[in-house]
Amino acid sequence: MNTFWQKLQHWSRVIGDFQARLILTILYALLVLPTGLIAKIGGTLLDEKRQAAASYWQARPTAAPSIRSARGQS
Repeated sequence: MNTFWQKLQHWSRVIGDFQARLILTILYALLVLPTGLIAKIGGTLLDEKRQAAASYWQARPTAAPSIRSARGQS
């Protein structure tokens, strides 16, 4: 009986590994791949400029620090 249980565990693990890879491949093909293709075809993402620039950082308006803004960080 013990050998039957060990064989069952082995084949269950093999089938489980196959199912996991299959499910992850399907999810990738249905979710990640189309999103990447749409983003590639659609153009700019996240306000990315296609021109060459030294840096793509956007300037942030500076505000004088105050007690009120410090308290609002929580």
